[in-house]
Amino acid sequence: MVKVMVVDLEKETVTPATTLRAYLTDTVDHFFKHISHSLDIPYEKLRCVREHYYNDLQLLTKQTATLKDAGFTKCSKVFIEYSGLEDESLLIFQDTRLHNLLDRYENTIRLRISLPPYIQEYIKKSNVSTRHNTQEAEMSHDIDEGIDETDQLSSVTSPLTTTANVDSSLSAYHKDACSSHTHPVGISHQERPSPEGQESPQNISQVIAGVSASSVQISLREDTSPGMSHDGTENWNLDDNVGTEWDSQVSSQHEECPRYFRAELQTNTDKTERTLIVDVDKRITLSSLKKELQQYVGTTADNFKVFRIYSNCQEVEVSRLSETLSTYNDDSKLIVKLGRALRKGEYRVKVYLLQINKEEVTKFLVEAILANGMTVLDSKKVILKEIKRECNMDAQLDRCRLRRKPWKNPTKIYQNNQVFGQDITLMANWEVFLEILDGPDPLTDSSMLSVYIRRWRPSTYTVDPLQEIILTIQTVDELRQKISSHSCIPAENVEFAKAKGTFPYEISLLEVHTEMDWNVSVTALNMHPLSISEDGAVVYFRDKTEQLMVLSDAKKKEIQQKENARLSHSSHCHYTPRKERALKIYTDDTVSQSASSISTSNHLSSTQNIITSSSPSLNSHPELD
Repeated sequence: MVKVMVVDLEKETVTPATTLRAYLTDTVDHFFKHISHSLDIPYEKLRCVREHYYNDLQLLTKQTATLKDAGFTKCSKVFIEYSGLEDESLLIFQDTRLHNLLDRYENTIRLRISLPPYIQEYIKKSNVSTRHNTQEAEMSHDIDEGIDETDQLSSVTSPLTTTANVDSSLSAYHKDACSSHTHPVGISHQERPSPEGQESPQNISQVIAGVSASSVQISLREDTSPGMSHDGTENWNLDDNVGTEWDSQVSSQHEECPRYFRAELQTNTDKTERTLIVDVDKRITLSSLKKELQQYVGTTADNFKVFRIYSNCQEVEVSRLSETLSTYNDDSKLIVKLGRALRKGEYRVKVYLLQINKEEVTKFLVEAILANGMTVLDSKKVILKEIKRECNMDAQLDRCRLRRKPWKNPTKIYQNNQVFGQDITLMANWEVFLEILDGPDPLTDSSMLSVYIRRWRPSTYTVDPLQEIILTIQTVDELRQKISSHSCIPAENVEFAKAKGTFPYEISLLEVHTEMDWNVSVTALNMHPLSISEDGAVVYFRDKTEQLMVLSDAKKKEIQQKENARLSHSSHCHYTPRKERALKIYTDDTVSQSASSISTSNHLSSTQNIITSSSPSLNSHPELD
């Protein structure tokens, strides 16, 4: 079976596939005649292009070859063109309009982009402009990690236009590569199935000022390419922190090939939800895509962020501007959110409040933007300003600290003089704890160690709240002396064990005395089984002379009930909705038909029973049934 798709060069459309039966022993000429007869198209000017692999197009020219020799398999796909607008004898196939059109078709995907509502309120609140700032500024050579504020459109509210100017300095290779995007009409996507419940593009209403409902855009502006190498291929640097001088020179000298972009807007009745249906060449970079989206969002590219939505509904910000959409599939979902986009060297950091001995130990506060070269003290000022604005919470600068947040555990305490990018590595989706102290931070040097201690009282089966101690020497004797000074227990009677799990490392009261390793025989804290080498460890301690309380069954049950109630109150319920089932709607006619069918089946069943009972000989020969 062969899927045949007809190409219209004049309209630049590709029709949905038609399936035809062919045999591998047929010749190419016989196959052409079969197509001409089946699709009622002229045979004389017929051109056939077979898709060998993805984006590997081969023009069939040898008429006497069999389909098997031409590379056909049981499931093949071909493109047919018969207009005669091109004299293929004067051109190489890769330079023809047919090849360029098919190349664009093969690389075009459909995206569903959710746009933010209430753009005017955001503009008034943040005092940003929807138009281009014409003030001259120094351009950043490396746009791989940020947006150049001067690299915007002259007006994001202008109507959609088509520009076909290509810089004369581009090589012939670039001109050939870009020639497929010099036509103002895109490829038909009728072949692609729309998502369930989605309107077709023809029925999507456009509600953009200055843009008609039938507007179609192919942007051919000359944009600076962040990822084009000397041979015209895209250079995708996977290292977030590397921006070499050579890459910067390439970005400034070469320009990105204009890519196909066609968008139609879908809104609900009150215009609070806006979805953009975009047909776009997946070789486009995020930088160019954001420029195309400016006029739909209503503000410049540095005032909105783009997030990719995965199948598990996880939203991940896409911030690498040189990244293309090559990993995206049809009907991939993006969401645009208002807010300042990241510039070079900047990272968006989630800040959580750490509350020791509180029922809610961790609490999300804000998202702050930190940059390489910023000190921890500077980052504290930025974060405190954000939580004042977003959460209306005041905190003194000298009574707060930042801590590393791996998973749920508060670990390394950052010093004010440490520098991000040098002493501390910033990463995408980074998280940090903000801890509010009762007084000035007692940990003043990175060589000190912060440890939480909690006393276990076996005579009452209770534990005390967490307390922080600062160790200047990381030894077991130093830890024992600190515990002794805080608890008034003689040092020789102090026994301690490291808690396991995740912060706050709570353990059942019925297991503390017997399940923990109390008798450690090591001298250094970083030795097993303690393995304490970073801030934030929790150590349980006890007085070895204190007698263990003998619990009755009623007391054990009471402790278990209290712990179960506390755990059920603190645990989060993860709700998974059940799979939806089809709803059956019955009408009067359906009920009457159902009743008649039931009566008919009952009649047939009773008749069969009568025949069976009156013909016992049939039951003795089951092979006749």
